[in-house]
Amino acid sequence: MTRTERINQYHRLARLVEDSCKLEATLTQVIRTHWVEEAQTRTPTAECLKQPGVIALDFGLTSDKHGLAVRFGFAVREVDEWLPADRPDDVTLQAVDRALDVFEQYGRRVRFVVGDSNGVGRGAMETLTRYFRERPELGVTVVHFNSGAGARDAKRYHRARDEMWFKRGRAFFADPRCALVAHPGLKKQLTTPGYAEGADRRIKVESKADILRRTGEPSGNAADAVLMTLVVNEAQEAPKPAAEPDSRPKVFRDHFAWLKRQREGQAGYLIA
Repeated sequence: MTRTERINQYHRLARLVEDSCKLEATLTQVIRTHWVEEAQTRTPTAECLKQPGVIALDFGLTSDKHGLAVRFGFAVREVDEWLPADRPDDVTLQAVDRALDVFEQYGRRVRFVVGDSNGVGRGAMETLTRYFRERPELGVTVVHFNSGAGARDAKRYHRARDEMWFKRGRAFFADPRCALVAHPGLKKQLTTPGYAEGADRRIKVESKADILRRTGEPSGNAADAVLMTLVVNEAQEAPKPAAEPDSRPKVFRDHFAWLKRQREGQAGYLIA
C-alpha cells in the first residue's frame, strides 16, 4: 500500500468514526436498561400464564442467527437463537419444527404464530400457515409480519419495525407486570437500538445495519423475536363469536349494505 493510499484510508476511517459519534449523540435508547433488568428479576403472575400464547420467529441469513420467542400476557417465557442451515429447504424445516415443538411444549395454549415473512422466512411462514389452516381445531392464527412495510401510524413512525419497537416495546417493558426470561445476550440486544425523532416528528429506530455500523457488532434476532410477539393483541384479535343472523327482509339488507359501501368509499377504511 502506497503512502497516499494509507493517508486516504486513514481519512476514511476518521470520517467513519466522526459520523458514528455524531449519530450516537443524536440517538436515545429505545428500551431502557433498567426496564429489562427489572423484568428479568420478576416471576410471571398466574394471571399472565393463563393468557393465550404467542410464538414469534425472526429469520437470519448465513452466519446471522434465527430467533424465537414465546409470550403469555406480560410474561416472555422462552427465547432461543440458532444458526440457520446452509440449504433453504433445511432453513424452512428447521424453523417449522422448532415452532411446532414449542407449540406442543406449552400444551397447545399458543393462539398466534408471528413471523417476518419478507425474505428467507417466507417458506417457513407459508408452511406454518398451511399446517394450521389444515387443522382449524387447534385455533391458531398465523400472522405474516413485514418489518420493512409502512407503519400503521404513518404520521408518527416510518416503518412497521419502528412502530413495533417504540410504541409497543416501550409500553411492554416499562409495565411493572413485565417478566422476562434470562437469555445470554438478550439484555444487550434489547437495549442497544436507539431512536431519533425527525423534523416531521416521525420516529425512526436504528436498523440492524445501522447498529452494525455504529457498534461493529451484529444486533442478533432474539430481541426482534421478542418484540414481534407484541404485534398481535390477543384480547382484541381473538376470534369473535358468530353474529346473529340478520332477520330483516332482503331488500333492506341490500339497501343498508349499499349505504355501508358508500360510507367506506368516502371514509377510505372498512366500517365494522
